[in-house]
Amino acid sequence: MMSKVKLQIIGSGAIFATDASASALIDDNILVDCGAGTFKQLLRLGCDVAKIDTILITHLHADHFMDVPFMMLAAKKNGQKLTIFLPEGGAKATHEIAKYIWSPEGTTESWWPQNVELVEYQDGVNFTINGATVEPVKVVHGELRASGFIVEKAGKKIGFSGDSIMCDGIKKIVEASDWAVLDTSCPKSGSAIHMGLDDIYGLCHAYPDKKIVATHLFEETRKTIQQDVANLIVPNDGDVFEL
Repeated sequence: MMSKVKLQIIGSGAIFATDASASALIDDNILVDCGAGTFKQLLRLGCDVAKIDTILITHLHADHFMDVPFMMLAAKKNGQKLTIFLPEGGAKATHEIAKYIWSPEGTTESWWPQNVELVEYQDGVNFTINGATVEPVKVVHGELRASGFIVEKAGKKIGFSGDSIMCDGIKKIVEASDWAVLDTSCPKSGSAIHMGLDDIYGLCHAYPDKKIVATHLFEETRKTIQQDVANLIVPNDGDVFEL
């Protein structure tokens, strides 16, 4: 009998929304994005941060990346091994942020957890983590280097767009996945950095056998989104799904 995979939406909001920063947790141990406020949100939801052994970062904007040092401190305190997968430049950025959180007038050397590993991934180069296979996929988020992920575990594939406009990478993620957690920031398309509702409706209609989970929602978008589209899921923070 095939095992089920648990997907929890930790946060579903864009930066100006009252919902928590967009983030998701797979099987209680793989965290996808860790933006400002995510660490506290995990605690509020009763998630055991000591079980999180892998973090996947889509890009280096603060609402997807800023709380990484707090997860590192938790790993140091709890003694668990933590591997953080980042885009190119992510290791340097983590050291810089950690410096200001831990030791703004010195170095991070005395604080740096020895049980934490930073790994910079490459788009299209798969890697394996604790029974799951991850494929990073290039997406388009303005001029910033950004990726989505296809995470395969127990025969199920969950896609994550990170932040992106409609592009070939988004179509690849949706086509390859059973469920796709997608940037649904704007009421309409036309943004240079985010998808809009018409993009998401188009994907729902083009791929009726896929479940599309809306995330990174602005307040106006959440208020106007059509919740009667058969394969579209509009989650609240903390919602749990089984695949």
